[in-house]
Amino acid sequence: MLKIDILTAKERDIPPYFMLEGMIGFWRKAGADILVRPLGELSRTPDISFAHIARTFVDEKALARERAAAPVVNGRVADISKRRISANVVSRNDAYDGPVIVKTNLNYHGVPEEKDKPTAARAISSMLRRYGLKPPARLMNALPFKHYPIYAAKAEAPSWAWTDDRLVVEKFLPEKEGEDFVTRSWTFFGDRNYVTRLKSKSPLVKATNHHFHEILDAPPPGLASIRESLQIDYGKFDYVERDGAPVLLDVNTTVSMGARTERHMKLLDSFQGALYDYLESQAPGACA
Repeated sequence: MLKIDILTAKERDIPPYFMLEGMIGFWRKAGADILVRPLGELSRTPDISFAHIARTFVDEKALARERAAAPVVNGRVADISKRRISANVVSRNDAYDGPVIVKTNLNYHGVPEEKDKPTAARAISSMLRRYGLKPPARLMNALPFKHYPIYAAKAEAPSWAWTDDRLVVEKFLPEKEGEDFVTRSWTFFGDRNYVTRLKSKSPLVKATNHHFHEILDAPPPGLASIRESLQIDYGKFDYVERDGAPVLLDVNTTVSMGARTERHMKLLDSFQGALYDYLESQAPGACA
């Protein structure tokens, strides 16, 4: 029986909106013994572990201890912040003065990290939301949730964008097709790939506002070297293409997949096999 430990930030289960939860179903059906536990809480010697930690920064020392016990999928991914993954961060003194976008350095607006550190502002925000009210950004001292402001020129970016360490200012480099904005995504695990292209009228293309979706054959070659440098085994890259070259926008190592249609299940079945390939590459004969 294959022993698989799923490593999390604090959770002891994987919610069904994550792609990993669907793969776990296949592994359990194959007879695997699966334990979901916080990173660092070693209670047995697994055959393989899977780091599924919904945080931008991960304790490298804790990952090293896990790697000493067993092969770890994404076991060397300790930093996926915008400052780490983006080649388009600009400073106030850079010569560039084209369009810019202001983002949080942390993934997903830093919401998971904020949950780790309760504050008075969060308590007030929670109370307001219970009554259907939206807390003002000034109260939360943060960007409005799910909104990254765009400015036509760097000189138009407000002073707070440069003085808050939680924020980054990036060149705004959209991919356009006529009046549409385009964003592409590459989801991968080992040598399994799933690449999509979305179109939207909004410059911030999301699953909730797109009007066109297509599946592509493969990611552009330039992304593979970025993935290798970041040492990511499993995850999703959001990117655009400019002048034939990919521009990486975001990195996610806890991929969402809420639906479970027949198409989704076939994709999950394909991806779940990458775990065995990974284990075999790290410990030949382990899957025999």
